[in-house]
Amino acid sequence: MDTPHSGPPTEPMYPAESMHASPMVSQTPTAPAKHYSSLIPWIEFIAGCFGFHGVGLLMVGKRGSGGIWLGLSIAKHLIDAPIIAFTLGFALICLIPLDVAISIYLAINVRRIIHRLEHPALA
Repeated sequence: MDTPHSGPPTEPMYPAESMHASPMVSQTPTAPAKHYSSLIPWIEFIAGCFGFHGVGLLMVGKRGSGGIWLGLSIAKHLIDAPIIAFTLGFALICLIPLDVAISIYLAINVRRIIHRLEHPALA
């Protein structure tokens, strides 16, 4: 006598495709989102206030633009030093607000870059 549960079936109950994910689901692996410290924009701001712009860009992996900003800020120091000495420090009245303004701009830019890198679907 043959019972309905006499052993494993010889053929699968479903086609081979159904054992895997449905064709509607993407099979491409996605890289996990990178997480950056929320202090990086602050580091960019503080370093920029001391005249070293681009440090935050370098920290998030933007080596090209970060290197250009850092190189330009060092060149700016080389130009500013004789001007500050010649004006007996009065040139700092213009140079300090310029550094702060550039620092604010770059800190906001670094924050936007971090947001785009952490949430690529929203960018």
